[in-house]
Amino acid sequence: MASRENPLMRLLPAALGLVCATLLTITLVTCSGVADRALSDWVPSNEYGERAFEVYTLVSEDSDTAPKLRVAPPEWVIGVATEDAPEGDLSRSHTHLTYTFATGNVVLTYATDNVDDFLAWQLSEDTIITSHLFGGRYTNIVVGQATHAEMGGHDVSWGTYSFDDEYGRRNTCFASAAEVGDGQVLTIVATENAKDGEQPFLDEASLTDLWEGIAWQ
Repeated sequence: MASRENPLMRLLPAALGLVCATLLTITLVTCSGVADRALSDWVPSNEYGERAFEVYTLVSEDSDTAPKLRVAPPEWVIGVATEDAPEGDLSRSHTHLTYTFATGNVVLTYATDNVDDFLAWQLSEDTIITSHLFGGRYTNIVVGQATHAEMGGHDVSWGTYSFDDEYGRRNTCFASAAEVGDGQVLTIVATENAKDGEQPFLDEASLTDLWEGIAWQ
């Protein structure tokens, strides 16, 4: 009786081909790199999708009378997630948006809050350790003081903290908030994990870029 061919043997060449193609793709992606932070550059795929609109809308779910926010991301923003956006208007998002840029991300949240309490919580070393320093792997925590500045015509409270991860890379966070109206507060938190040997991108100027794109009436 002729032996029956194992069906797995027929799948083996296809599986090997898929593995080779995947390894080739990974090699090409790794070698290509990211030249700079311009919007047109190639960047690794990310879970926040593409930047589909130039202007987005944030709407508070906590207040019917709070202003709608007009949000124009800076040109160095690559992807924008419009979470909870209505199907008929994907440029609109309730409560928050998430941006990505070449070395980090930005979360914008519009809800009932208190500016001073928010900054105090963000710039607490206990909060930082609880949020990031899993297993004590991260070191050299530096926490800045909260300060005020006019950014984009808004009175913004902001501060920074940073730490080194287990690979010695510097992680930086810029946390900021401003009162909008009717008890509603917009918070913008930008975080970055700088690549080895690169200067961090985030600074007061890039935070100002983010706030200059915010408008309400």
